[in-house]
Amino acid sequence: MDEELSSRSGLIISFAPSHLGSGRATTLTRFWKLARAIEPLIARLAAERADAAAVEFIESCAAKMKESKERAAWDEYLEADMAFHFALADAACNPILNQFLILLRNFLRQIFSTGHPANPAFTSPDDHAQVAAAVRARNPTAARDAMERLLSNAEYQLRAMAQVGLAFSRSAAPVSVTEEPNR
Repeated sequence: MDEELSSRSGLIISFAPSHLGSGRATTLTRFWKLARAIEPLIARLAAERADAAAVEFIESCAAKMKESKERAAWDEYLEADMAFHFALADAACNPILNQFLILLRNFLRQIFSTGHPANPAFTSPDDHAQVAAAVRARNPTAARDAMERLLSNAEYQLRAMAQVGLAFSRSAAPVSVTEEPNR
């Protein structure tokens, strides 16, 4: 049976794409729950500890995501997205947090090996840019809050796409997400 995840946004999400099987879907849900707990901490620490070079790299990853989205270059988008999160973890100067992201990245690569969310509704370069701006401003609270919004929006988008069976399909048609998550 699929495990449900209740977020701060008030949404309940169940990741259960049919090609995953219940064990992998449950593992994805558990990783997502960890990400919701850990990634805001990573963003907060990055805002406190990032040097100038790290801030520039974080911003360049967010810019690459925006540019990749505009060109519909989804493989590049996903690579820039992962690089963004790793750059934050590196800037947080905590190797344990970086190890968590390595585990998550490896698991997500398994999940997306048969396809990925090649869907404009799933992208969030603006949310990532807000995290980057808070890190540049050295504002730990704003960085944490921006990451929580990013993850809340991503969770909402995954839920909306999973409901129509498109979340993990390379050939999926764009999904229009019309409702906003509760903030």
